Amino acid sequence: MAEEIRENIETIKRMSDYFKQIGKPIHIKCSVYRESPSFRMTFIGRDRLLVTSYVEGKRTGDTTVFYDISAQQMDTLFDGFNREYHLIEAIAKPIF
Repeated sequence: MAEEIRENIETIKRMSDYFKQIGKPIHIKCSVYRESPSFRMTFIGRDRLLVTSYVEGKRTGDTTVFYDISAQQMDTLFDGFNREYHLIEAIAKPIF
């Protein structure tokens, strides 16, 4: 689990560096938290969310089903995940 987290953090850092190099800087915030989440959530801007269930010890891969949710299409569902994310974020420890 710790190795997967380290690998993911390094990937996110490389993505950030890449976007800076091509002149399109993005803001990336990364934190860790103690509790296992129910979902893997990736917010893209303020209007898009990629989400899948979280199973401890199982990595995402080619067979992972992600749901692509836009705020315009599913306001209530998007808002629910956004609230859950902010609850988790409030107790997370920033690492960069």
